[in-house]
Amino acid sequence: MVLVVALSLACTSAPEPAKEVAATPTPSEAAPADPPVDPSRLVVAVLDMPRLKRLEAAGFGFGAAMGAPAPPERDDLAALADRSPTWRALAAAWSDEVRAVHADVDRDLVVEHTEAARWPAGNVGRAFDARWLTSSAAAFELVGVVPRFDRTAEHRCGEVRQVYRLYYRIRHQGGPSVGSRLPFTVNVVRAAPSDDCAAWARAWVDDIPAASILAAPVDRVEINAQVVRFPSGVETELGGQAAYLLESWRLGPDGPSIGPLENTPDVRRLRADPSLREALRADLSAHLPEIDDGTYRMPDAFAATRALSWSTSGSVRSANRPFLVALGLDGLPEPPPGARMKTVADVAERLDGLSCTGCHQSRSIAGFHLLGPENPSVDGVTNRVQVAASPHLTDDLVLRRAWAAAMADGRPPDPYRPVPALPAAPGADGDPCRADLPDGCVAPLECRVVVTGGGAPAPYGVCAPPVGVAPSIGAACEAVRIVAGGVVELPLDRPFAARAYSDRASTSSLYSLPEDKRFTSDALNCRPPVLGVPLGRVFRACSDDERAMVGASPSSPPDALCAVVGGSGFDACAAGDFHACLDTIVGRGMVDACSSTAPCREDYICQRLPEGLRDMPMAMRDYADAGVGFCTPTYFLFQLRVDGHPVPPTRPG
Repeated sequence: MVLVVALSLACTSAPEPAKEVAATPTPSEAAPADPPVDPSRLVVAVLDMPRLKRLEAAGFGFGAAMGAPAPPERDDLAALADRSPTWRALAAAWSDEVRAVHADVDRDLVVEHTEAARWPAGNVGRAFDARWLTSSAAAFELVGVVPRFDRTAEHRCGEVRQVYRLYYRIRHQGGPSVGSRLPFTVNVVRAAPSDDCAAWARAWVDDIPAASILAAPVDRVEINAQVVRFPSGVETELGGQAAYLLESWRLGPDGPSIGPLENTPDVRRLRADPSLREALRADLSAHLPEIDDGTYRMPDAFAATRALSWSTSGSVRSANRPFLVALGLDGLPEPPPGARMKTVADVAERLDGLSCTGCHQSRSIAGFHLLGPENPSVDGVTNRVQVAASPHLTDDLVLRRAWAAAMADGRPPDPYRPVPALPAAPGADGDPCRADLPDGCVAPLECRVVVTGGGAPAPYGVCAPPVGVAPSIGAACEAVRIVAGGVVELPLDRPFAARAYSDRASTSSLYSLPEDKRFTSDALNCRPPVLGVPLGRVFRACSDDERAMVGASPSSPPDALCAVVGGSGFDACAAGDFHACLDTIVGRGMVDACSSTAPCREDYICQRLPEGLRDMPMAMRDYADAGVGFCTPTYFLFQLRVDGHPVPPTRPG
């Protein structure tokens, strides 16, 4: 599949309006005079913060992308709204849409802490505060520059994506400043400014062609934004839920206009119009080889212009399966002989994985594929990510490098894109797998289905030790059955999954483990989903040596570390402004270690060890500097949740 910050970086994004696009040059058309490139020298992503800061200063800043005159006296979004008609229009449109989603939700939602205090323990739905988009304390930070040489169906030589994260920094009078990133990503897309694809690819050897990129006009602007979150106290069986808004906007002479979402069918229109459904079925039947390869492009006539992607357990939920919901299994074509797809369920999996919502819940970080490298001056100590890219994006960058090398050498690339929901190699403990496919896990691990129902036509599970073998620390200890709430017939212009929070779940134990709070260092315990840990988590207390990290060796890290866990102190911080107390109440416990090559399971994120705090050994810094972190539920990081943040200031300062 063609894999955006979503619209991030690992998903498909909105295509060009219908037009003729030249084919990728054949070797005879573009045979390079130079020797073959060394693929390792090709830049396929700029993800280090010092370099990104230099690029911002050189013209890659968000204000410049919005057409604002430079240099600005201030770079906050309130000032940008004054200077940029484009940003003013986008901020207004996105604010309106955020509020429309909130209106679609038939549940109580609050924005500020003072409003949440009216509910027991603050357990009420939380809504994104759209005032951040024009706040004097907020800005967008460049977190990635990524070439998409593989996007040749959209533009002859592909695209370039500039990825930005929303953040704030507030200076308190007489006190320190506080800040955090927020779960709101903007993707600025430019067409590759060249018709000589080999020369364009070679321009990325050892560096990026910055001047050429900036000379190309912005083609579109895409967003992936968490707009609603239900905490685990509301969603006790799922461990919480969140909805992410996906949109793609064209920039034209008359200002921004919303465009189609690539390979994302408009479920409401299709369900209401039998002739439109039949036309889509006919198009699918005519393009089965492309579906099998992961290169299918659905005509824009069937596409939605906005969508909502839902977590947790997003990989199996019908809210993220627009083809299946729109057409049903009986409305999808049978795979052709010799295809990699063997059943209609495989066709459904392939199509939904090509959609924005399906891709953005496939081995992602709560619906994001690129969070960006950490900026310690923004996120502090206990709110930092260790691994910035999702497992899906990490795998896909390998394919993109091969594509870029073929383009640079004038060779036709291999167009095949793997199914995004599964890793490229047999899975390690906790990795996703399909129980009906052989060799999906590294032996002796087996594929165990832990989430059933929800709408997935194939039996997805996680790699785990055989039945009867003790689970590893960090493993899922609860199975969940989801009953989908169905499509609520809201107006045709609203996302079909607006009320997917109505999905219901029930849990059952996978192991005979206690779920009380009497933790010891020599016995395992199951932390249940009601504590905010999806599918539960196998856990135990730290020994004295583990707490002190005696014999710590970052070059050969253990499978589990005495890292940070939630508790009553964390809950108290979450009920207010987390900046006021979080660094003083971190608890310790044994949780699974992680890195870019050892990712966390779904709905968990690889967090940086908080070295330097009270009771934290300095050996934690050695692990963090070596790229090793610990797995934690995604919404334990405040930079990935809409609640826990202060009221957006509207004045400078």
